Amino acid sequence: MSFSYKNPKVGTTLTSPDVVTRLSVVGTNFSVLSSGGYMEVWSLDDLNFQTFGGSGTIQNSGNTIPINYSKSNLGFIPSKVTIEDDGITSGRRRLGMLVYVHETDQVYQYVISNYENLFNSASGATEENVDTGKYIVSDNTTEGLALVNAWLDSSIEGVSGVTRNNARWRVFWGTDWQVTGGTIDYNSTGDLSLNSNSGNTVTISGLTTITGGTYLSGTSTLELYNNLGDTVSITGFTGGGGASGSSGSSGTSGSSGSSGSSGSSGTSGSSGSSGTSGSSGSSGTSGSSGSSGSSGTSGSSGSSGSSGSSGTSGSSGTSGSSGSSGTSGSSGSSGSSGTSGSSGSSGTSGSSGSSGTSGSSGTSGSSGTSGATGPTGPAGSSGSSGTSGSSGTSGSSGTSGSSGTSGSSGTSGTSGTLDLTGNTIDGIITYNGSGGSVESNITFDGDTDTLVISGNTITYGNEYNQSADVTITTNGNHNILTIPSSSGSSFHYNYFVEEQTTKGFRTGTVMAAINLDKDETVYTDISTNDGTNTTQDIEFSTVISGNNLVLRATTSNSTTWVVKVSVEIVF
Repeated sequence: MSFSYKNPKVGTTLTSPDVVTRLSVVGTNFSVLSSGGYMEVWSLDDLNFQTFGGSGTIQNSGNTIPINYSKSNLGFIPSKVTIEDDGITSGRRRLGMLVYVHETDQVYQYVISNYENLFNSASGATEENVDTGKYIVSDNTTEGLALVNAWLDSSIEGVSGVTRNNARWRVFWGTDWQVTGGTIDYNSTGDLSLNSNSGNTVTISGLTTITGGTYLSGTSTLELYNNLGDTVSITGFTGGGGASGSSGSSGTSGSSGSSGSSGSSGTSGSSGSSGTSGSSGSSGTSGSSGSSGSSGTSGSSGSSGSSGSSGTSGSSGTSGSSGSSGTSGSSGSSGSSGTSGSSGSSGTSGSSGSSGTSGSSGTSGSSGTSGATGPTGPAGSSGSSGTSGSSGTSGSSGTSGSSGTSGSSGTSGTSGTLDLTGNTIDGIITYNGSGGSVESNITFDGDTDTLVISGNTITYGNEYNQSADVTITTNGNHNILTIPSSSGSSFHYNYFVEEQTTKGFRTGTVMAAINLDKDETVYTDISTNDGTNTTQDIEFSTVISGNNLVLRATTSNSTTWVVKVSVEIVF
């Protein structure tokens, strides 16, 4: 026969609450057939089904949620499980039922994986009661035994190493979907696989990581390649990052040019001859000065004119007005001096003659003969100045010496090459503003798509991680991790311990909190059941020591313990 679900047959119609005896293996007032549904129990032991006792239908008062099981102690008579006519109920258990356990504050769901195949395979060991429709499964065949054992199994997820996949009672999360773990694969699609408490896996693609890069010095461009095959180009780099080229050797100094020969001095123009002096007015009452003779053109220096005879002295006349200056004659040879006039009597001072107009430059006229002295006449006008001789031509400047050849320029450093330190194979490169470092504790293997971060301390944002691996060989108190209490207020110590003689092991989490005054700590230890043997001889606690929070392990024997711990300081 093959499995076919059908609703159970209608039982007695009730007009008041119906109950069963405590030893009964059938339901009370639960889901369908008064079995299954939702119920509440005190501890995990209430989920177990015990078969101790005699033979026949097992009716133990300690079985809170029993199945309908008839046990045989004789090898030739099989043991049997009775399944209700719906095919998924036995005793008080029904596939899919929910049970709240007060001890763990969790809801568990009763599940038999692959149940339909187990049921169909056991058809050769199954009888169907034609009156009640119930199925009686015997354990006298391999397939029948497999179905009977599936109903007898009371394994609980998280207890005694039982996982979700092989548990009969699984933690029921309902809609409270949580991530329990995951893996990341930097392959050509960049997959992040997240595992949930429901047993499902969600894959997120498109995660990238840098797999390599090339610096193109010709365009000052850095090309970075990722696992998806994309190329990211970063431009605008300057060559400052390159190492400086060695300085070019100094050029030899050019030899000094020989001084140019001095040009010959220009020939001095010959002096113009002096113009002749105007004759003096005769002395007497001062008359107006005689006008000065015009200056002779300046030529070559003339011989001095003979002195004019002095005029006779006269009475002083009033000063004559000065004669206007004679125009300067052009320079030339000096005229001979005029004879002095005879001295006249002094007249009254004549008024000064007006200044003679300056003669145009030229050669001096020869000096006029001095008139006889008489009364001072008005001053004669000055003769014009003789023309200055032309300036001699300046000698040509000497040729300047040729300049020395300049030394060749030093070779420039290569453009834009990043200056790196470190030589770790597959090391990630970090940039510090002027150069780069090949990190030894962060590596990426492009052949295996493996990213490795080594070291005991990692910080992600406000989360701080630290780990320790300790071996204990004596009894007493042992400080495993010491962390400044100022690091935070919430500490999660995830640990694994194994006793090396008996091989007892467990894993767990010590959750500790420290108040804001940093003078009080509380903690609790949540762990799995012991594996192989007991680990009761080691306990964990947290204590405050000075300004530090210390995770302490206390052992009560002198065997060897291996302790692995990582701490997360959340905030």
